[in-house]
Amino acid sequence: MLAPTIGSTQTLQIQSGGQTYLSQHLSAGDRFISQILVQGAKSIGVRIDNPNGVTVRNETVGQEYVLDYKPPETGIYTIYLTSNSNATSYVLTRTLTVRSLLGIDATTVVGAVLAFSAVPVALRGLGYISLTGRRKLINPQRLTSQIPTNQAVMVVAPVCDEYETVVKSFLEDALKKGKSVFYVSLNASRVEELYKKYPGKFFALICDAKAAAVLQGAANVEISQSVADLTGLDITASKLLANIEGGATSVANLDIVSDVLLRHSLPLARKWLTQMLAKLKGKGMTVLAGVNPAMVTSQSVAGVVDLFDGHLEMVEIEDKQQAKRYLRWIRRPLAKSAT
Repeated sequence: MLAPTIGSTQTLQIQSGGQTYLSQHLSAGDRFISQILVQGAKSIGVRIDNPNGVTVRNETVGQEYVLDYKPPETGIYTIYLTSNSNATSYVLTRTLTVRSLLGIDATTVVGAVLAFSAVPVALRGLGYISLTGRRKLINPQRLTSQIPTNQAVMVVAPVCDEYETVVKSFLEDALKKGKSVFYVSLNASRVEELYKKYPGKFFALICDAKAAAVLQGAANVEISQSVADLTGLDITASKLLANIEGGATSVANLDIVSDVLLRHSLPLARKWLTQMLAKLKGKGMTVLAGVNPAMVTSQSVAGVVDLFDGHLEMVEIEDKQQAKRYLRWIRRPLAKSAT
């Protein structure tokens, strides 16, 4: 019986001839496994110091390396990475700590990806979806096809063009297939276009009193004063949902989770989100929700992410030409078996 703990995925930059490091708390008997990929340098130095500052491993490794270490004592271990190149290098690590509970141990390595113009063939299938590149943004069906029907997925991403593309693709892909869409947001900018283009299929709840002047009289569009009144928001949402055909023919986008977490206490926000997700999934809807990590604390994100069936995060990785963003599955939703 194993209790794996996934560590953070990190992209580290090492200047010419420079050094960087990362720290990891390990318990005696754990197995610390980290897949390391290097771009720039042909090799790097890897050194591990134990909690007493004594070097327990020191070696030079190539561009692809799996560090596998079993600590003899509990404490903070420091891993130093040293560049052996005259150029700036980029190193990405993803770790897995495997803890034996009943004397059973196992070696498990998880995947990682670096900043390439496209996701390399050898690294595809490891949970990364390219959002930007030299050709075009993500195909609208790339993400939506990976979300099983009647599942709820959270995307943790900052405000950026790539996230807007994800939301727009999710909505328009469903509408083009004749599905009904329930859209909840403070952003009224895309509502006018969609409710006119897809009458009877696009339903929106805009949580901004100022939107009333622009959207007054719009079919299937309701205005809520703000996210401050969650009870009133629920009543308005129920009114709209009553007009939507449920089942696999409908999807929902909750674009107000960050605002709810910012405005309300975590217990109250969690209670509201639990009830809203139950209401949407009760109608058979597939749900996509976004959280902006620049708006709310990591504790707030962690406090609600378990309510979702799946969890994606957007990561930005620098290369020599430009910053590129990727969507990465932290936890994939499981398709429900047919009954």
